[in-house]
Amino acid sequence: MEHDPEGPHKIIEDLFRVLKPGGIAIITVPCLNIVRRIKHLIWWNEIIRTPRRSAKWVLKRQKLLFNRRNRDYKYVVSPSIDQFSEYHMTPDQFIKEIKNAGFKLLKHQPLGEIDGFYHELNPLGLFVQFHNWEFGYSPFIKNINKLLSYWPFFHCHMQGVVAQKP
Repeated sequence: MEHDPEGPHKIIEDLFRVLKPGGIAIITVPCLNIVRRIKHLIWWNEIIRTPRRSAKWVLKRQKLLFNRRNRDYKYVVSPSIDQFSEYHMTPDQFIKEIKNAGFKLLKHQPLGEIDGFYHELNPLGLFVQFHNWEFGYSPFIKNINKLLSYWPFFHCHMQGVVAQKP
């Protein structure tokens, strides 16, 4: 649902519509966690990705899109420069979408902390590696990841809810 440029609301409403009363839905979306919010505030992704995106624009004559400035998008978009790929939602935004569709929220939790570490706190891939669908990291990084996980939604890659149709 995070890949629909119109936003997740229609998909969540459809899910609510097709569930029987008492039915359970498990829904996940990318999390606009604290680390990502800080990066968004200081325009980190634009600074890092602009040279590559600009090269595509010049060399391949592809249109350069600045998603951050597009008011049609309701949530933070990734990538902020180039074709739309997905939304990142804060925990509060995600819960609001779930409740607005009519669901009763049973559980909400961060998912994929080491995945978030890999994507957001891993300059040049020095701390966490990803090969053959497995993460590799040292005991030191394992402990840092565990420490950061004490703050829910600090660096998780995804967030998930268990919701029920009343």
